[in-house]
Amino acid sequence: MFAIYKKELRSYLHSMIGFVFVAFFLAIIGIYYFAYNLYSGYGNFEYVLDGASFVFIILVPVITMRLVAEEKKQKTDQLLYTSPIPVWKIMLGKYLAVLTLFGVVLAFCCVYPLLLQIYGDVALKTAYCAILGFALMGAAFLAIGLFISSLTESQVLAAVITFLVLLLGNLMSSLTSMISEGATANFVMLLVCLALLCVLLYVLMRNVFISAGTAVIGAAALTFLFVKKNAMLEGAMANILDWFSISERYNNFQIGILDLNSVLYYVSLIVIVLFITIQHTNQTMLDRSSSGRMFRTTTSILLTAILVIVNLGAGKLDLSVDLSQDSWFSITKDTKEYVKDLKQDITIYQVVSEGNEDQILEKVLKKYENASSHIKVQKKDQVKNPGFVSQYTTEELAENSCIVVNEDTGASKVVSSSDMYQTDYDYQTYQSTTTGIDMEGLLTSAIAAVTSDNLPVVYQETSHGEIEFGTMASSAVTKMNVTLNTFSSLTESIPEDCDVLVINGPTTDFSESETKAIQDYLNAGGDAIFTVNYDVEGELPNYESILKNYYIKVNNGVVAETEGYYVQSISPFYLVPSVGSDENTVGNIEKPVVSPASKGLTIEDYDDENLTVTSILDSSDGAYAKTAKEIETYSYENGDVKGPFSLGASITDNRNSSESRVVVLGSAYLFEDAMNQAGQFGNLEILSNSVGWMTDMESSISIPAKTVNISYLAVTNPIPLAVLVVFIIPGVLMITGFVIWLRRRRA
Repeated sequence: MFAIYKKELRSYLHSMIGFVFVAFFLAIIGIYYFAYNLYSGYGNFEYVLDGASFVFIILVPVITMRLVAEEKKQKTDQLLYTSPIPVWKIMLGKYLAVLTLFGVVLAFCCVYPLLLQIYGDVALKTAYCAILGFALMGAAFLAIGLFISSLTESQVLAAVITFLVLLLGNLMSSLTSMISEGATANFVMLLVCLALLCVLLYVLMRNVFISAGTAVIGAAALTFLFVKKNAMLEGAMANILDWFSISERYNNFQIGILDLNSVLYYVSLIVIVLFITIQHTNQTMLDRSSSGRMFRTTTSILLTAILVIVNLGAGKLDLSVDLSQDSWFSITKDTKEYVKDLKQDITIYQVVSEGNEDQILEKVLKKYENASSHIKVQKKDQVKNPGFVSQYTTEELAENSCIVVNEDTGASKVVSSSDMYQTDYDYQTYQSTTTGIDMEGLLTSAIAAVTSDNLPVVYQETSHGEIEFGTMASSAVTKMNVTLNTFSSLTESIPEDCDVLVINGPTTDFSESETKAIQDYLNAGGDAIFTVNYDVEGELPNYESILKNYYIKVNNGVVAETEGYYVQSISPFYLVPSVGSDENTVGNIEKPVVSPASKGLTIEDYDDENLTVTSILDSSDGAYAKTAKEIETYSYENGDVKGPFSLGASITDNRNSSESRVVVLGSAYLFEDAMNQAGQFGNLEILSNSVGWMTDMESSISIPAKTVNISYLAVTNPIPLAVLVVFIIPGVLMITGFVIWLRRRRA
């Protein structure tokens, strides 16, 4: 085999075909590399491979057409096949030779993402995942090219057929969307396919009994399904043809999913094609007996059937690793644990027409199905099922909206596709940019809503200059299936259905009667979240008296850090406190918390076994509070208050007949949209954890949106690297190939 490998590889290099293939392919990749990465500044190398994939379909026939067809044309195939080398070694040697040329291209591709790191952050995991997928797809393409080359002695015909087959495989997913899903149409198409299969069996085996028997058994089975199991035939033809969509599997790798099912598919396809190539060559060149013909055809069919069954079985398993940014295509551990304990059957209806499926949503929904036996996903086309959506809502739903239905109780909740993506609108350019993906948060919230009986209510006090929750904080609360309302303590009492009271940074003080009403609410077992605002004119003795009841003192000034415990790109007032171990509020937070413009809290000594006050956020020992109204320096000055401080505390109060749970935070700006837009901080998790702890309900689960950050490279001068990848590297290869060819010609 090694001798054949060296012979084939040497012939590619000496005839310049190999150098032309590698050089031209690298030049095309270089052009896309310049356009996407160097000129446009994207830090995603997978865009380059996606652009070059169609060119590869054109190049494969050029490099594979001569593998066997040239041997046939020159009549050297008979000499080759009658040599002591087995046919399987000959074919593997040829295949490995052309695979080596492709490997040279891949080697350069592996270096290109690393070069981009000079200019900024590059999505390396996604890039190398895409390279792996491209390598597997390319290896399958080359195997198909080898097989078709073995069918004819015309290189041109081999190239044309290879191109058409690869093109058909590339377009298969689009073509299947045009096929009717009706059972009758699929029954007819499957009968036609059965007839073609029987003709092929006869050509290969020359046995009319096997061909006729296959036709009778197949027709009987299809007729039975059509009469008795009509629904099984709906969309059957499209599902079968989808298996031949070679390029579709590559899409998983391109978006950052290391899909082991796709790896198995490509390996199986390569094995099947090479095996059939070897068997066909044996049949046409060495053994043309009917018994040998039947044996080889039977073994080919059995191997194909075994690998198809293995692939179908593996397809039922979740064998993928999500390498995408912020795990867009996965669900979190919290969701998995929540849905694992479901006792009721849930159906998620994806409202979408064939061919318009959202790629991310489909994969996320698949994760839900795999996480719980009580969850199933169904697609519903509004055109084919016009009355379906009206059963659950009077609104018109956009494509890829979802309806979550509890099949046991009939409860349902609609998740609009427009809410699944968070966007930021630029009023200067009039363009919107996707900043977050909130599919999991909304779907998990909907599942919790339809499986819960009583949903809690959170009230925000608004009559003393408080900062109301922004869009992201409100979303974090409502995704927990908690109703968020407002009320004014100046004009009304605390509502009876209030489960959690939120007073977020008041700027004016409460009256004594208002203070007493709040205190009575807490003494009766009410729960609350209090925050402190530094931007206050005067003092708030009544408001602070509520906190003093829990032995919490509010210090003057705004806390500053100078020892690195702050966001250095902003200011020392944007603190990065150490997070405590309180499981109720901060125990599961993995992201850093940023506390902007905070007032320092001091937890005073107390001796009461019925009261527990725990610091959940702490400054460093070197922190201090700036007390001057006009701050001219970040440095410590006389009159400033030395730390350390607590910046947040959780309280469990059992001093009265009912337990009360309270959270006090030193910053009123923790939950503002500006602090949480990028999704890199854990601030909103404090809010959702606190509400979940206070409401004490299983439905209180809130999954934050996943961040979408497009990596842009700071390429100041793209020309040198562009010249290298587009001209110098391909040019050197072309010159090298020409010199070798010229020397061989003169020799």
